[in-house]
Amino acid sequence: MSGQIADYNGKKVEVEIFVNDKPMGIVPVDKDGNFEIDRILLKSGVNKVTSFTRSRAKLQSPASPAQTVFLDRTLPKIKFVNLPDQIDQPKIKAQVKFSDNSKTSAESITLMVNDKEPIELPTDKNMITKTISLKEGKNSLALSAVDAAGNVSKTYKATVTVDNKPPDAPPVTLSGRLTYSGTEIVVGWTADPDAKYYNLYRSEMPITELKNVKRRKGKLRKTEFTDSDVDVGTTYYYALTSISASGVESLSPSENLNVTILSARKGGTAVMANGTRITASSKSISKDSTMYAAVSIENLIDSDVPGFAGSIEGTIYRFSAVSQDGSAFKSKFAKSAKVTIPYPSFESSDDLSVYALSNGKWKLKKVSKVDKKRKTFTMSTRYFETYRLVETAAQANSWDVNRDEAVDILDLVRVSNAFGAKGLDTYADVDRSGTIDILDLTLVAKHFGERYDSVAGAPVIKLATPRADISMSIETIEPVSSLAQVSLSINVALNEQLKGFQFDLKYDPNLLDVIGVEEGNVFQGSSFWVEPRLLDGRIEKIASVEIGGSDESVTATTAKMATVTFQPKVDINHALESIHLENLKLSDSKASLIPVRIKSIDNLNRLVDSNLSFALGQNFPNPFNPETWIPYLIEENQTVTIRIYSAAGKLVRELDLGFKSAGSYISRHKAAYWDGRNLRGEEVASGIYFYELEAGKFNATKKMIILK
Repeated sequence: MSGQIADYNGKKVEVEIFVNDKPMGIVPVDKDGNFEIDRILLKSGVNKVTSFTRSRAKLQSPASPAQTVFLDRTLPKIKFVNLPDQIDQPKIKAQVKFSDNSKTSAESITLMVNDKEPIELPTDKNMITKTISLKEGKNSLALSAVDAAGNVSKTYKATVTVDNKPPDAPPVTLSGRLTYSGTEIVVGWTADPDAKYYNLYRSEMPITELKNVKRRKGKLRKTEFTDSDVDVGTTYYYALTSISASGVESLSPSENLNVTILSARKGGTAVMANGTRITASSKSISKDSTMYAAVSIENLIDSDVPGFAGSIEGTIYRFSAVSQDGSAFKSKFAKSAKVTIPYPSFESSDDLSVYALSNGKWKLKKVSKVDKKRKTFTMSTRYFETYRLVETAAQANSWDVNRDEAVDILDLVRVSNAFGAKGLDTYADVDRSGTIDILDLTLVAKHFGERYDSVAGAPVIKLATPRADISMSIETIEPVSSLAQVSLSINVALNEQLKGFQFDLKYDPNLLDVIGVEEGNVFQGSSFWVEPRLLDGRIEKIASVEIGGSDESVTATTAKMATVTFQPKVDINHALESIHLENLKLSDSKASLIPVRIKSIDNLNRLVDSNLSFALGQNFPNPFNPETWIPYLIEENQTVTIRIYSAAGKLVRELDLGFKSAGSYISRHKAAYWDGRNLRGEEVASGIYFYELEAGKFNATKKMIILK
């Protein structure tokens, strides 16, 4: 620090310097009256510096006037004031505030927008307003300042998003409840992640657009609003809009909430604009005259409820209510109320039925009044329920899934395609349980082959290029025996996905006995096998369908659909000539028929000669419960006995067939018969058993299974 003595006379003096009344040192004065000290100690902030002169005679001058020195080592501060982070216009008036501990103006203030050229802001004021141009979308802003001491502020960063697009959609789930007084409606909704505020609208008519609809409350931050300005017995519609952070309102309102406060003491009517209503007389809903209920009527879509075949689109109405304590009102009414539902103008009331949803299932509702002029149904009810209109004809013969007046493989395929779904294909939900499962397949199978048209004519054969070949091939189970049972395989070859099949097999019962029918391997996954119907000379309903979705990547199939095991009564070659297929149908994954071509029986050369000899055949049926037949052949007259043993070798039953002439005993009326009982006449348990034939010196044993 340096200084000078004013009007210096040249006398030799020295100067002592003080800072904040503390001595800093004594320095000499040169001939011109100048003096200088190398260092003084200052504190942060304001410092008072003084000095005085002292002669050789130790005479001291008065102290010099105090000089103020401000020591500034504190960084200045710069920031935006009330800067929004979302705006809907590309320009914004931004307020910038500068502050410094020195209480002086800034030396400089710099603004950076999106890392472009810096903008110098005026420094004559500590509060500055600047109009900034921004781009659509996200913008980065940065401020910095330098104070009079040269200290540089920390960079102040902010982000402003320019967005003039309205929110995609307002909240869709609105709910209404009552306060404990019962005379105020609390409207609640799910939060919209794109909304900063909400506008709530109210009207006594449905709100489909915002024009001419009075806003009930604007810029709501919470997700509920208590409406105190309501009248008991008046139906109100509420709708919401979302407001984005930049202040843009959604273009369309939310789905409406329909709410009516009904007093149990007075009763009243809750109504929709289309005439759907519920009317309760005094003390109908409850005997508690202090009770109020917030009643809502909603027009639902099919996906909101369990599916139902033949339902009329747009005619599902849910009546619900909330009590004063906020719980759903599910109690039975004290007295019946009246529910009125409109039906479409293009429908006839004679063709429609009303169903109510009860415990997840639709049940037929009795209609007490039909107003054909207003086109409405009126019913009595003791509950708040959900209703829908259904075509009456659609409920008859529900197992005819595709409604073609015949129950066949195409119906099974449609159920199979929707297997496990809930409401995906309501026609496939045959038992109307809400889920498509094994019971639906079973119902179709139970009525398989039925027809409902006036004349059950012969199947219509369309001339089309065959897309599948059907063949039959035979195998001899015991090629060394004249009693060999023959398996007939019915095969399919095609270059597309097979979803299901059905056919009947006809044969001559004088030549063949049917031992059993088994499903083949045409389906690699799960399948549903229809139990065939065995008649004399005919096997009906040999059918199977793949369960679940088809694997469309599988395009080629050559496999066995079914195997039928026969017991020939005569020459095998002659007997097999009587076999042929009828009512053959193949279905693709779209439940459409596949044209087929049927080939003759292959592998005839594998059959054995039917010369007579001693033989014991396989019992049929096998497995069985409780009775079975045991076929055999004897080449000479003999006394024949059949003994039946348990798996442990204990004798269970002996069938003394007596003296038999040489011949064939393979048909049901000739073969040995066992009723499944032991020596004491008791039914034997399930399990494996062995039967032994003894005819003279001939002896043979085979295995059989009882399955209960």
